[in-house]
Amino acid sequence: MRFPRTSLLLVAALAVVLIVSTPMMSRVSAISTQASSKAVKPLHIHLFRQQDLRLHDNPPLCKTIDAAKNSPDSTGILPIFCFDPRIFGNDAQSAFGSLKCGPRRAKFVLESVSDLRSNLEKQGSGLVVAHGKPEDVIKALLNKIDPGPSKEFIPKI
Repeated sequence: MRFPRTSLLLVAALAVVLIVSTPMMSRVSAISTQASSKAVKPLHIHLFRQQDLRLHDNPPLCKTIDAAKNSPDSTGILPIFCFDPRIFGNDAQSAFGSLKCGPRRAKFVLESVSDLRSNLEKQGSGLVVAHGKPEDVIKALLNKIDPGPSKEFIPKI
């Protein structure tokens, strides 16, 4: 059976990305134990999108950092990047039938995410990298951090 290049590239890259992201998941687990043992503290989640994968000129990231600094009881910032199946993969096709993300673009995004992760690690942070719709990934992370019934997720733009 022959697989298209895009799917092989994404599968190989996701395997590498998911293996490398285990240190960040330990941070999520640490936040989870903090949340269950203490009063609820805000966690600022920054979702990196396809167009803003740099640190030095990223206004939304600066706004997230300012919000975390101005919140005295904040637990920090959780940076996330999602490989959205609506954009990446063989099922993600435009209205004209072409791939939304070809092999070269997928390779560029993978290299950019890898570079973003290394830059964040130099700053003492990490990057959660996941495959799925961002809204589902964030919901799953919130459930892992605080498995209780009530959650307040306030998206800010």
